[in-house]
Amino acid sequence: MKQILNRFHKTELVSLINKSQRGYQSINDSLHRVQLQPKPKVNFKPSYKTVRLKFGSEARNAIIRGVSRLSETVQITLGPEYEGGDPKITKDGVTVVKSIIEPIREEDMGARMMKKIAGNTNLYAGDGTTTSFLLGNQLLKKGYFAVEFAGAHPIGLKRGMDKALLVVLDFLKNMAMPVTTEDEIFNICMVSSNYNQEIARIVAQTMDAVGLEGNVNIVESPTGRNKFNLVNGLIYERGFVSDNFVTEFKVQQKCELEFPLVLVVGNKVKTVQQISHILEVIKPTKRSFVLFSEDLQEDPLSMMVFNNSKGIIQSCAVNVPWMANVQKEQLRDIAIQTGATLVDDEYELKLEDVKIQHFGSAKKIVVDGYNTHIVGGSGVQEKIDDRLYEIQLALAQEKSPHLKQILRDRYQRMRAKIAEIEVGGRTEAERGELRDIIVDSLNSAKAAMMSGLLPGGGVALYQASKALRNGLQHLVDDENERIGVQVMADALQTPLRMVIENKIGKDCGHIINKIEESNNIFAGFDCRKGKFSVDDNYCVEEIVDMVDTGVVDSLNVIKTVLQDSVSLAALPLDHYQSKREIF
Repeated sequence: MKQILNRFHKTELVSLINKSQRGYQSINDSLHRVQLQPKPKVNFKPSYKTVRLKFGSEARNAIIRGVSRLSETVQITLGPEYEGGDPKITKDGVTVVKSIIEPIREEDMGARMMKKIAGNTNLYAGDGTTTSFLLGNQLLKKGYFAVEFAGAHPIGLKRGMDKALLVVLDFLKNMAMPVTTEDEIFNICMVSSNYNQEIARIVAQTMDAVGLEGNVNIVESPTGRNKFNLVNGLIYERGFVSDNFVTEFKVQQKCELEFPLVLVVGNKVKTVQQISHILEVIKPTKRSFVLFSEDLQEDPLSMMVFNNSKGIIQSCAVNVPWMANVQKEQLRDIAIQTGATLVDDEYELKLEDVKIQHFGSAKKIVVDGYNTHIVGGSGVQEKIDDRLYEIQLALAQEKSPHLKQILRDRYQRMRAKIAEIEVGGRTEAERGELRDIIVDSLNSAKAAMMSGLLPGGGVALYQASKALRNGLQHLVDDENERIGVQVMADALQTPLRMVIENKIGKDCGHIINKIEESNNIFAGFDCRKGKFSVDDNYCVEEIVDMVDTGVVDSLNVIKTVLQDSVSLAALPLDHYQSKREIF
């Protein structure tokens, strides 16, 4: 029996060995065939969130190439004229840069940094984005050469730039002049609007009429002409109750209703029956409807949303916030401004008794998630003046600092003016360009009214550069900081040179020498008077006082540009490596 089992095991073992040998031979044959075949070309695609690392000068080189290419594209828009030829769609720097995407990922990092800085400048200053591109590019390039070839330490270089920035801002603050007249606002708007006199005059009149506390709406002109209108209005820091009321999604979610009826309720709207009666009263008028109340609860809100969705009655609801027992006083302010009757149980007028004569109206009401703009309320001016007098009396008698501030806010809100600038133009492209110019002019005018004026055309920055050079030794503690201050001083001369060269199309060293010889810190080159003669091949080079000529900038815009440019330049210099996540 044992012999039989042993024979069986030996036979099985031999068969297994034979099979394994045949399998090994087949594997070898397959590998040999694979090696003989040509290898297919496979394009490697990085997996999700692959990180590509670059260090030192290689990383900085890639970022600077992206920044430089973007800056060279945008800097030709600096100044009042641009000899670039047709077609010309826009001359706004931030508009140009938004459409640029670099094909090389590392260089696109630099371009994206530039876009972020430009967006920040546009957000906080509203203008000066091209100058921030130019300064940021010059600071970054000069700082890079200082680190790579002059042996400067990046941290010391950054400290020098920061010290220079503080000196420049202090110099410009002492140089600034206050804005006191409409003509000075007009001069600011002329520069920001690329010397469009019609737009500059409209914006100057608008800002002179509404002031810093007023609000300006930009709308499409029904006549195709540019003009501005002054209307009554209120602005409340309270948005819609539900985003189901939204009618426009282009830029931000908002509900915009023209010539709506307005009902102001001093109580909570609790039941469907209450809102049903209101909707039945409104339905025959075929007009939209805005409800201001203490609190619109869920059931009546659902009914208003249902009517909206079915297109029966276009409506919106705003709850006025409770604030130190003045909620009903704020509702009364809205009622007086719109010509409505306050619906309140205390005044013996209930929701069930509301008729069409208890409604007010407005030219337009715009409600977003945070604010409500009531434009052109139909309230009687005499009643509005009486209401303002009541608030003044209450303010004089009130002792609580908190309640006094609330009364001041109500008074300023009631007195605030709202202007509408109608944008003309025959095509959508033309209207879009005019809208961009108006927005830039408005932002520059507001910034100048808040902070003051500086000589324009790059002159203020050029004079600040001279101040840095003269006080260079008193600013620094070591050689690295000295190089940082020197980099800042060199970069500040670039905007003046670029404005002149964009006009004359050649080197401007001889014009800079004339500006130096004038011994006037406000002296500069007026590009409007510098006419270039093609026949005689020369340019009329006139040196003028920039403030007297009306070529001015806003201190707040220049301040924001400088801070953003130094921030942009410092970031790549401070870091020795870069990484890119590829999706």
